[in-house]
Amino acid sequence: MNRQKKSTHASFLTLGCILSLAALLITLNMQPRRNPGSSQITAVMEEIRGAFPNVPTITPHELNRMLEEKQTLRLIDVRTGDEFYMSHLRGAQLPALLEEITAETSPTKTVLYCSVGWRSAIMADSMIESGVHNVFNLAGGIFYWTQLGYPIYREGKETNQVHPYNATWSDLLPEQFHPKTFSPIEES
Repeated sequence: MNRQKKSTHASFLTLGCILSLAALLITLNMQPRRNPGSSQITAVMEEIRGAFPNVPTITPHELNRMLEEKQTLRLIDVRTGDEFYMSHLRGAQLPALLEEITAETSPTKTVLYCSVGWRSAIMADSMIESGVHNVFNLAGGIFYWTQLGYPIYREGKETNQVHPYNATWSDLLPEQFHPKTFSPIEES
């Protein structure tokens, strides 16, 4: 399949389909380590970088600096609507369709993130293969961003609660960031 056909085909896929595939891949291929400690998220980040060597990453420190300097960038949250509603990075967008992400062709940097960086790496890889440039994956996702003390928001107000995605991946999120009234979906 040539690049033009591949790009056209990719633009018709919904973000939900890609994220469903990502969730399946996560469940089947990659389980977080059960040893507690800060090295846990770092190990997952290394696995993601190894699985997606063509996807450039940006660290939370770099992204925070860019946001503080008010640099022009697109910040895309590829998580579900429920995850986004609970909390997100300031200025993040939650697109409904892949074509909403790939439609913009300006040289603006696009930074994608999810819980730990796996789903966003899948999306970034797909975008890069479709010919989109200046796409970056946030290393460690919103879990690592929050652990480093950077702010997250819900309805325009700062919060400290992050959607834990599911029972398996919630192990990567320290308890103090878990919602008080939320129980992640158990995997079958």
